[in-house]
Amino acid sequence: QAVFDSAVEAFRRVEDHVRSAREKVHSLRRKLSDLSNKISSISQIQRCRSICVPFLCGCGCAVKVWGKCILPCIKWDSCCFRIPDPICILKNIASAIIQAALRVALIAAQIALGIAEAALTTVEIALSAARIVVDKARILVNIAKAALEVLKQAIRATLAVLSAVLTAGLDGIVDLQEITFDASL
Repeated sequence: QAVFDSAVEAFRRVEDHVRSAREKVHSLRRKLSDLSNKISSISQIQRCRSICVPFLCGCGCAVKVWGKCILPCIKWDSCCFRIPDPICILKNIASAIIQAALRVALIAAQIALGIAEAALTTVEIALSAARIVVDKARILVNIAKAALEVLKQAIRATLAVLSAVLTAGLDGIVDLQEITFDASL
């Protein structure tokens, strides 16, 4: 019985550890969800404005000879042509790279957590099966205890009867001469 009780106590400790591990897994799942939201809000891809590039531009024709332009008109233009803002583009590229790296790390953490959850679920299923076996074993132990107690009482009663028979003798208990068999055909 003591061995059985210590095994049941060890079983309860394992169940407590599994319960604690399940709570930690749920906590980690919430933290990963929060982290996913933070990754999304870390840096947004911005719409880049274009910048003007000042330069010398042709404004037409300064001198024409027989209808052909021989000297173009050149003047300084503060916005000769436009290009996308390179600093903004570099920020967007860096932001996209950082977000991608964080997402990959997040996915790896979620996969690892999923594997841990699967293992924990397997352990919980095994513990449930073991719990059934332990409960059935406890019932069997209780039945065996009751059967042993009944057997002890039966042995005590048998020993008491034998003791009485030996003390009184067989002739004192049963008078063989008074036994008759009535049978009719």
